Amino acid sequence: MNMEKKKIALVIARYQPAHISHMEVFEFAKAQGIEKLVVVKGSADKYRIPRHPFTPNECCDMVEMYLKRTGLEYEIVPMEDVSQNIKQDDEELNDDDIERYTRYAKQLIARVPGFDTAIVGNPTIGTPLERLGYRIIKPQGEINCSATYIRREYTLHNDRCEDLLLPEQVRYMDEKGLYDIMKEIGKEEFKREIASLQGGI
Repeated sequence: MNMEKKKIALVIARYQPAHISHMEVFEFAKAQGIEKLVVVKGSADKYRIPRHPFTPNECCDMVEMYLKRTGLEYEIVPMEDVSQNIKQDDEELNDDDIERYTRYAKQLIARVPGFDTAIVGNPTIGTPLERLGYRIIKPQGEINCSATYIRREYTLHNDRCEDLLLPEQVRYMDEKGLYDIMKEIGKEEFKREIASLQGGI
C-alpha cells in the first residue's frame, strides 16, 4: 500500500499581534501543497513589555483565528527566546553566525513536532535548517504589513488598523482590552516618535 507522507511545514513569528500578512504566509503554504503547519509562537517568555505587549495565550488565540480559516491542520507551539543577536534579513552571515544559529535550530527541532519544510524569510533561521537537511521556502505575499506598524499606528495616531486584522480579532482585542494595553506599552516602545510629534526632539 503506497501511503504518501503528510507534508508538514514550520513557520515562526512573534504574532504581536497576528495580522493579514501572516494569513498570506499560511495561504501560501497551502498553495505549496502543505497539509499541516507547525506554528512556533516565538519569544513566548516576553510579554507586557515593548515589542511584546501581548501574552503568549493572547498571541496564540489571535493567530489561531487565521489558521482556522485556512482549513489546514495546525499545531501552535509557544517557545521562549532561545536565540541571541539574530541578524536582519539583509545582513551577511559568517561562519560563527551559522554555527551559533545551527545550535539554535537544533534546539528548535528538538522541541517541535516533526516537519520537512520551513517557510522562513530570515536566513539566520533558514540557512542552518537548510544545512540540517530541511527544505526551505521563502514566504511570498502582496501585503506589506508588520506588527510593529500596527502597534505604532495605534500608539501614535489611534489608528486601529482594522483593515489589517480579522473582524473576530478586533472584537477579541476590544473584549480583552488589548488596544489599551498596546497603547500603554507603546508609550515606552515609541517614546522617541511620541516626543517628536510633541515637538520635544
